Amino acid sequence: MTDRSDFNDLAQSTAPGDGTEAVRRILGVAFEHAKGLVPRASEKAAAARHGKASDIAAADESGTATSADSTTPATMAGDEFELRRDGVSPGVWRLKWERTKAGKFECVEQFVCAPLEITHMVRDRNDDEWKRLVQFCNHDRRMRRVMVADEMLEGDGLALARLLRAKGLYIGDNKGGLLKMYVNQSRPVARARLTRRIGWHEDVHDPSRWSFVLPDEREPIAADGAELWLFDQQGSGHAKFASAGTLAEWQQHVARLAIGNSRLLFALSTGFAAGLCWLHPNIPGGFHWAGGSSLGKSALLYATASLCGPPSYRRTWLMTATGVEWSAAGHCDAPYLLDELKQAGNPRDVAQAAYMLASGQGKSRGQAAGGLRDTAEFRLLFQSNGEIGLRQFLEESREKSYAGQEVRFCEIPGDAGAGLGAWENLHGHADGARFSEAVQSEAARYYGTAYCAFLSSVVIERETLQREFDKMRQQFESAHLTEKAGGQAIRAATRFAAVGFAGEMATEWGITGWKSGDAVGAAKRMFTDWLHAFGGEENREPRRMVEQVRDWINANAPSRLADWRRKSDDHAPRTENQAGWRRPTKDTAHLTNDEQVFEYLIYPGAFRAELANGFDPEQVAKELSRRGCLEHDKARLMVKVREPGAPKPTWFYLITPAIKGGEDD
Repeated sequence: MTDRSDFNDLAQSTAPGDGTEAVRRILGVAFEHAKGLVPRASEKAAAARHGKASDIAAADESGTATSADSTTPATMAGDEFELRRDGVSPGVWRLKWERTKAGKFECVEQFVCAPLEITHMVRDRNDDEWKRLVQFCNHDRRMRRVMVADEMLEGDGLALARLLRAKGLYIGDNKGGLLKMYVNQSRPVARARLTRRIGWHEDVHDPSRWSFVLPDEREPIAADGAELWLFDQQGSGHAKFASAGTLAEWQQHVARLAIGNSRLLFALSTGFAAGLCWLHPNIPGGFHWAGGSSLGKSALLYATASLCGPPSYRRTWLMTATGVEWSAAGHCDAPYLLDELKQAGNPRDVAQAAYMLASGQGKSRGQAAGGLRDTAEFRLLFQSNGEIGLRQFLEESREKSYAGQEVRFCEIPGDAGAGLGAWENLHGHADGARFSEAVQSEAARYYGTAYCAFLSSVVIERETLQREFDKMRQQFESAHLTEKAGGQAIRAATRFAAVGFAGEMATEWGITGWKSGDAVGAAKRMFTDWLHAFGGEENREPRRMVEQVRDWINANAPSRLADWRRKSDDHAPRTENQAGWRRPTKDTAHLTNDEQVFEYLIYPGAFRAELANGFDPEQVAKELSRRGCLEHDKARLMVKVREPGAPKPTWFYLITPAIKGGEDD
């Protein structure tokens, strides 16, 4: 008996109507049908085009069959799917032509799922990790976009069905396999790129075209003709963009309150500047608002959060080092706001974060199969606040702070000095506390419009921004620094200049409603305040070296340095863990004990391990010598002295009484 479902059997059959000609007819009709030239003989298909709308749940999931004349065979090689967006039975339907025992052909239809469209083939920057971008309306009729990894198109389709059901897609009973077949057969021409971070992205083949990738399912802000970049990162650490109210309302109720308030002007301008970190490598880093409770420091972060979203846009320092790393990656090129430094659990995590947030790269981690996992990358201009600064926080926790941390984590006094906390202009409110409440209240009502408007303007004006910023940066540095300025002050000045520049651009583009010059004026004020707190424009390390040696001498000289005057006194108190000697200078040795001035002979081992701890001992000695605090031979930064009881002279670091002078001596 001939198996008419097998082309080989059909071609060899000698029955009437069979043979090679029958195979040719079937393939010809199938080919024309695949091109859409043969109408589907289905009452349901006709109803979908011309009938009434009905609830999708009423669709017949068991499938229907429509007969065709036996002289018009329409056997399909495989399954075909039809997407019906509206009509009587909207959804994805499986269509399959089958030949009955009577020799007729039937189109059997099966409902698969609610309308589901595959819009793009998606891959990463290296043309790997291929996925399909699907979109549909969930049960609340809200449009959703979901990435479906091609690896999910293997197997029985259960994993795919679970994924899309969780996102709200209505799927027929046990239709995971058909759903998988439908997605797999859909290969749209449109392409998109995949990324696991938000922020600016260059086109792979045309770097002159930029896109700003937004989190969740939001469309990127992009130049005309730019590649479509899509965000695909699981978890909740990324920035939560949302909007309420209009840009005009945000200007009236939030931005207006910054007029006359230098710190609020600066905080909002810093938020805008987060999108301009690409202008100069010294811009990434952050600012820390430090000062007592109830100054209004938190209100500064509330206002900045309103650029992108509600108050919940802010984060807190209550995170592990890994949490800070991935949270930072989720805020690339966007404001990153960390509330209350005291909440940080591990001081070492904060110390590492100060470098990591400015460097733009997380920790490298190995993977089980060998090699390294993908490393988190980001560009950030963050803001933090707390009752104490970074240095005090670390020292209270017995952790050493470094100048490199402090210049990346620029500490600004939260108190504006007008007796009103962080404010200078209360805009009619009774006191600083009431004004802080007003800022927080308005920021919670109107938010999420300003930053996207700023980014849209950056896309348009990108070509001119670099030149304009370079000009402003040079003017800013010339106005506030001298030729003696160290690299740390210059680096910080670039960041402050970027904040002023971003605020001025936002004003020029009609986003803030401020007057020209307000933002840069606030940046100049904050830089002056920071420079004063930093101790001047010279690099901090040399001063910290001298401070550390001075602090050690003040704390340990009486107990750790033996008294040279009592070198032969058997009744002299014993010096425990001796680190050297203290002896009167030649000029004062003849005076009474109260009038004598001491110099300090320090063993080299103690100098390296304690006095120069955390620094290069050679550099510490050179700085002490430069300031007149160290006597030494011409060839070495030490002197040879025979200490009491020693058979021959040995090397010492000879620290002079000048170490007791003021910090700037």
